Amino acid sequence: MPKAFVDTSFWLAYFLPDETHHAVCQSAFLDVKEEGRTIFTSNFVIHETLTRLLTQTGWQNCKKFLGFVDRLKTEGELVVLVVDGLIEEQAFRIFEKYHDHNFSFTDATIISLVKKHEIDLIMTLDRGFSKIRLSCLPKVS
Repeated sequence: MPKAFVDTSFWLAYFLPDETHHAVCQSAFLDVKEEGRTIFTSNFVIHETLTRLLTQTGWQNCKKFLGFVDRLKTEGELVVLVVDGLIEEQAFRIFEKYHDHNFSFTDATIISLVKKHEIDLIMTLDRGFSKIRLSCLPKVS
């Protein structure tokens, strides 16, 4: 079964109507769901998204985002992967290996998770993932 992983940059653009790529991300999310892909994210991505929402837009959007994530999980439309000690250990090695790519540590955990769970698509606006030959959507310039 095909799988997709949602990154922080995608969640922010999808969730915030004023973001530049909001419509593109909403459309891509619907397309991926219609393809029957299982959609994943991680606890680290949720933490990072909440932090960015809080510092950029305030508590109300954090509360809305948490409700949105809970609804997707309840409806079986989202699986939240947990970064455990093994994934974190692998992420430290990835973080060091790709230090010249300016990946965040959360990005390194994403790389580790997509490899472990054989996820073939990352939904992100961060072009860094494609530099290491990972397939990404949406295609934006």
